[in-house]
Amino acid sequence: MNKVSNAIPAFFVFIFMNLQASPATIKGFEPDYAGQTLVFKTYTDPVTKNEQEFFSISIDKNGYFKKGINLGETAFCHADFGVYHGLLIVEPGSEIKLRLPAFREKTLLESKNPYFKPAEIWLRVESDKENEINKLVSGLEKMYTELTNKYFNQLYFRKSQAHFDSVKTILNNEFSKYSHPVIKARLSFKLKILATDTGLADEHTVFKGIKPDNLTFYSPAFSGLLAQVFSNKLSFEANLVKGGRIKTAVETADVQFIKKYFQEKYSLVPEMAGLVLLKLFHDAYYTNQFSKQSILAMIGSPLFSAHPDIKTRGLATALKEKLLFLSPGSQAPVICLKSPEGQEQCSDKQDGYLYLIFADTEMLVCIEHLKYLSAIGPKFKGQLNFFIVAKNTGTEGIRNFFEENEIPGVKVIDNAENRVAASYKVRSYPAAFLLDENHNVVLAPAKNPLDGFESEFTSILRAEQIRRFRNQR
Repeated sequence: MNKVSNAIPAFFVFIFMNLQASPATIKGFEPDYAGQTLVFKTYTDPVTKNEQEFFSISIDKNGYFKKGINLGETAFCHADFGVYHGLLIVEPGSEIKLRLPAFREKTLLESKNPYFKPAEIWLRVESDKENEINKLVSGLEKMYTELTNKYFNQLYFRKSQAHFDSVKTILNNEFSKYSHPVIKARLSFKLKILATDTGLADEHTVFKGIKPDNLTFYSPAFSGLLAQVFSNKLSFEANLVKGGRIKTAVETADVQFIKKYFQEKYSLVPEMAGLVLLKLFHDAYYTNQFSKQSILAMIGSPLFSAHPDIKTRGLATALKEKLLFLSPGSQAPVICLKSPEGQEQCSDKQDGYLYLIFADTEMLVCIEHLKYLSAIGPKFKGQLNFFIVAKNTGTEGIRNFFEENEIPGVKVIDNAENRVAASYKVRSYPAAFLLDENHNVVLAPAKNPLDGFESEFTSILRAEQIRRFRNQR
């Protein structure tokens, strides 16, 4: 049985295992965070942006913490806590004395808002070294923001080359003296982002000469530039007056033509072209403008499966897995969680269809949807089972809710970080999925109980009956 997990793709394991690890240490004293655990994650790549856990910090009851980390190269990581999205760079052999902002928990309204975004901050590192990388990057970001805000009208409305040159000169005078490759690369990418965003640079040449080495591949600034230039670019090019050839190439899965077209038009070195193509296919898949089967065929083509670069090969595999995840017919992750009474329940223990619902028992809209399950159940008796994953808002409150309300089905509580909901890409509650008797996806998402699920499910049963009748004939 395959339970929900945060498995690291094999090619990333290969990369990390082949690096010579050198321990880094993170320590500090933060009484406001006593008893909490901070989980730091990294992005696996600049296209899928899948997250993987990097390390966690357990803060004791007095507020002290110390963590040793083995790593072979510079890592860009982040952690969400309270209302913050904290950014941190960890280098092999470094000793980081971390300072956290005054803790502020989300308000009830913020915690229920699916569109709430935590404030992005660079975490403070106390160091006597002027060239400590977190201090440098934080200083660069601060100065970049101040300058672009100060000259916003001149840069974005007047397209003033003089003001752009002024920003560039100030930043170069302040930070080009540092030889650290991270700060040099970040300064270069930030200026390219600004030049492209303001229309003062030709986006067709902004990537000229750039190769996605390890440092570049994992850099957030590089990821930002890649998104700046190539987000939904396949759709854009296909919609141009002369975009018919692009559309034909996608329809026929002519990946070599698309590669040649973008490599030449955007001055890409061969090492960069593969990464750009995967970014194009990632975005195009979700537009519903192109055949999804053609896009998947191009991602699975020998251009990527036999690509000389291990990161590009691995990224193509990870991208295909992401695009197919929770697609109709795919195997859904098995959920094993504890019920409000403390007993483990697993979602693959069923005989018929499974209606999987993620709900927040503190939200009125979720409560009304859950109550309506008692009306749906009798109509599909023996054909449909319910599996309810409650957002972890506290075991006692959830247990009391289900004791006070007659709601059918298996009820479980998500883990403390609501990771199971995250693994199913749940952004807001309620969210529903329909699985078949083999735990394969039928609908993702399915309609919520009060939004027409009965009609939706009836249509599926009717289609199944017709199919079986035809097969019997």
